[in-house]
Amino acid sequence: MVKEKSFREDLYYRINVVQIQLPPLRERLADILPLAEHFLARNRKERVLYFASATKTMMQGYGWPGNVRELENAVIRAVVCAASEAIEPGDFPLEVASQDVRTVASGGGDWWELIRGGAGEGGDLLAEGEKLLVVRALREAEGNVKRAAEILGVTRAALRTRVSRYALPVND
Repeated sequence: MVKEKSFREDLYYRINVVQIQLPPLRERLADILPLAEHFLARNRKERVLYFASATKTMMQGYGWPGNVRELENAVIRAVVCAASEAIEPGDFPLEVASQDVRTVASGGGDWWELIRGGAGEGGDLLAEGEKLLVVRALREAEGNVKRAAEILGVTRAALRTRVSRYALPVND
C-alpha cells in the first residue's frame, strides 16, 4: 500500500516496530485441538461438553482458511448447536463439517481412519456416516432441501426427517 501511495510511508515505519511471523493454523496442526478445547471451555458455560473423536479428526483435517478466528467461531457455533454432551461434526458449520466426506470421497483420505474415528463416543457409525452424507448434500445444495434430496436420491420427506434428527440448518 505504501508503494501504491494509499498508505503513508512515515506512518508505516512508526507502527512497524516489531514483525511477528506466525504461520497459518493449517500449518500448525498440533495447535488446533488445544485451541478448540480452550474455546470450548470458555464458551460452554455450565454445560458439560466434549468433542467426539470424529469431530477431532474433522477439525484437524480442515484447512481453516480463516485461521484461529474461524476456529473460535466454529467452536462457539458448535456449542450453541450441540444437542448432546458430545459435539459432533454436524454441530459445526457446513463447510467445516463436510470436510471428512469430501476428503475421503476425493481419494485424499483414509477410509479406515474415517471408520475408526467415525462414530463419536458410544455413537453409531452408520448414523454418523448418514449425517456426514446429509451434511455434504446440504452443503452442495447450499442448504436447499429439494436440491439436496435430488443429490441423495431420496424424497424431500425422507431428507427432512434426517435434517430434523440431526438438527441441521436448511434454507426453505
